[in-house]
Amino acid sequence: MNQSMGMNRGALLLGAAALLALAVSGCSTGGIYGMARDERTVGTMLDDNALATKIKADMLTDKSISSLDISVYVYKGAVFLVGVTTDPKEGKRAEEIAHHNARGKGVDVYFLDKRNESGASMTDDAVITSKIKARMIAEKNFESTRVEVKTLQGEAILLGLVADEEAKRKAISLAQSVSGVKKVISFLVMD
Repeated sequence: MNQSMGMNRGALLLGAAALLALAVSGCSTGGIYGMARDERTVGTMLDDNALATKIKADMLTDKSISSLDISVYVYKGAVFLVGVTTDPKEGKRAEEIAHHNARGKGVDVYFLDKRNESGASMTDDAVITSKIKARMIAEKNFESTRVEVKTLQGEAILLGLVADEEAKRKAISLAQSVSGVKKVISFLVMD
């Protein structure tokens, strides 16, 4: 009985470690819950995660990029870099790395100047993101788990997969309706 409990505990720990690794990988394609609603094939999701991981790894090992404030998102092979940088050269180098790894597929970037960020703005950004996600969750007939929201300096950036143009407009409208949002940037991809 003791050996059986040890094996069960080991399997449970292994499963928890795998889920934790997926959750904190930093290579976002919608998170664990979002995967359940993701219409991409398993192969496409794996390709997207592998590409995001490769780009992030190359950015981390590049000495000319000191910022860890750049997030990498990949949906159906399209790459999106979003974040803040202290030097435009840093953002340019991150974009070059993404283009090199994307091999001819699209790369979109949205960088803001880190020097315009304050502790208060970072807190406000977290509140804005939470309010946008809450509105999306509350909206009937809207698949909120398929849309990532990242807020930087009051600007809401929407990423992820949507079914059609109507869903894209709805996501943008919901984000715009939140107080404190200065601008909405959409990098939503049609599924």
